[in-house]
Amino acid sequence: MRKIAILFILIGFANILSAQNKVNTICKDIQAKLECYDSDSIIVQAIKMLDLFEKGEVVDNDVVACKYIGLVYVLSEDADCISSSCNNPAILPAVWFGNDMGICMMGIRGRSDNDYKRPLSNYVQSYLKRMSVSDEPVTRYMAINNFDNSSSPYYEEDNSIVIEDRTKSYTRKNGDYIIGLSLSEDNSNAMIYVFDIVGQERLLGFDTASQKNEQQSVNYSEETRQKIEELKAEEKSRNEFSEMIEAIVNNPELSSYYHNRDMFILSSGLFRDDLEVKYRDNDMFIVSMPLDGITDYIEFTRHTYDGETNHRVLFNFQIQKEGVQGSAIFKYENDKWILDSMQVFEN
Repeated sequence: MRKIAILFILIGFANILSAQNKVNTICKDIQAKLECYDSDSIIVQAIKMLDLFEKGEVVDNDVVACKYIGLVYVLSEDADCISSSCNNPAILPAVWFGNDMGICMMGIRGRSDNDYKRPLSNYVQSYLKRMSVSDEPVTRYMAINNFDNSSSPYYEEDNSIVIEDRTKSYTRKNGDYIIGLSLSEDNSNAMIYVFDIVGQERLLGFDTASQKNEQQSVNYSEETRQKIEELKAEEKSRNEFSEMIEAIVNNPELSSYYHNRDMFILSSGLFRDDLEVKYRDNDMFIVSMPLDGITDYIEFTRHTYDGETNHRVLFNFQIQKEGVQGSAIFKYENDKWILDSMQVFEN
């Protein structure tokens, strides 16, 4: 009898190890695929989501039984890999629809194959910037349809929800996100899904950007509103230093952390407040100290610029509200400063 009990324990342990090995193998296979791609801001985001999945936990039942809109990164050898490296993975809108009977997790393609790679769709660009996508037709399509016919049974295994679709998809929750992985049997195609479950209300907000900013400004104190008006009226100065700051704040690796509202630059007293810095043709106001009621700053904490061009220049910065910090390095080439490298980290 004891031998039988031990046998059942060993079988159960073997099954757990087998499940863990399956998920670990899929993560490693997708990681290997990502390493074949030329690095850009999209690949950096996909790697970040894979890391969140590996550190995630099982999706709660109350989270499963909801509808979410999101994105899916599609890694396809046939579509992306022409030579020894791959580039421009497709990014599609995606939907999660769950109930007691099953889960649908799927990407939504455009009407033609030419619609889904580059340039990125308006929906994808807005989602990456955490801006409202409510006016996009694909959003309304996903919001209205129930996707009952596309849902598949699911079960819990190795800290994951496994969806029994054609290839089996593994999903986990990490913080504000549901992250899903799917890999074809021949490893030629992989998908990384991401659904911002906490930001859903903001992404589906039907107010325009200007309305949201006006609503936020109402909450500013009188002193802060007066300071903002002074900043708007101030005559701006533009030089090579302000152009370097501008190159940093407009870098795609940072723009995904800007919300649909005013962003301010906190100089920490390291440079003048009257410099002209624009983000997509809109002035970014520079202040040396935080303003009451405003929390949305990109803060510069250090720089090595001294006016000389015979050495590289380093900038350190952070977006404290988003738990983000990073650095940028410029080199002087062809009579101008060029952004040579940039690193962005989440705490």
